[in-house]
Amino acid sequence: MILALKGSNSLSVMKPDHANKWLEAYRKGSRYPKAKMDNFTNLFEKIQSDVMKQFTHSQIFVSTKQINTSINELNELRNKFIHFMPLGWSLNITGLPSLGLDIVEVLKFLVHESGNIYFYEEGHKEHIEQLIEELFCKLTQMKCKYIV
Repeated sequence: MILALKGSNSLSVMKPDHANKWLEAYRKGSRYPKAKMDNFTNLFEKIQSDVMKQFTHSQIFVSTKQINTSINELNELRNKFIHFMPLGWSLNITGLPSLGLDIVEVLKFLVHESGNIYFYEEGHKEHIEQLIEELFCKLTQMKCKYIV
């Protein structure tokens, strides 16, 4: 999401108040403040908005209810892991392959369709496409294993 949103100045990936302060410093010619990246769910909302319209060929991501649910579940899982508090914690892995497949759909869009990600080194795009395809295949295999 960061690569597709960053543009030429990275303002779109910053928290809005940080982007405003950075822009103000730029206009005044003063020292740039430290900027923080926006949170995951806000970045996901941005790829579904006009923020993605950086070029005439740029595309906005059109999500589904299922992908929105998966994004929120992934964010919640990430937050519980990163901000870990000692407690008993179990993880039901049966739904993880489906969640991963939904995320792969977002990745495919960002790399293939958004029009905002450029690969400057020869072979990089093909390598990324191959990795995404391998991830898709592995998650599909896992999903079949975990079907009850």
